[in-house]
Amino acid sequence: MTPIRWRIALALAATAGAALAWRRRARVARPRVAFAELQRLEADPAFRAAFLAELDQEIVAREERRTAELEAVDTAAGQLLDLLSPDNDERAR
Repeated sequence: MTPIRWRIALALAATAGAALAWRRRARVARPRVAFAELQRLEADPAFRAAFLAELDQEIVAREERRTAELEAVDTAAGQLLDLLSPDNDERAR
């Protein structure tokens, strides 16, 4: 193995080892309370209803934003096509 290949192999091994160590620390450091809201959603019907209502509102709002963005893109594309159309006595580029 050439010296360059050795360096690459050592660098990859060190990177992989650091990634595994970080993953182990992250797994150990994760608190069990991370799923408290999920447990509350499963156990409390009133909290679940409020959460689902808020989720539905956010989904509708997201869809409205996407629709507005698509309409803006469609309008801009139409303006660009109008600008570049040969009907304006100019050559389209």
